[in-house]
Amino acid sequence: MTLARKKGRGGILYQTGDLLDSATSRAGRDVAEVGFGLRYAVFHEYGTKKMPRRGLLMADPEARTLGEDDKRAILEIIGEHLSGG
Repeated sequence: MTLARKKGRGGILYQTGDLLDSATSRAGRDVAEVGFGLRYAVFHEYGTKKMPRRGLLMADPEARTLGEDDKRAILEIIGEHLSGG
């Protein structure tokens, strides 16, 4: 059933949109946090014995690092904010 639903409709993680809709963020003076409000997001971020890691937020969750594209996007957003754009 899952494979049939997935075919031609994008990735299985996008079927209901629940995980994406649960994305959260919080920013303060010296901190920025992002995450997901659904408990199963951790399994996608880190993987399990039966499911490979899908990497929702980090390029390397053990090192807690972002991918290069994410770093560029963040710097662009910060630059636009600082320039008043």
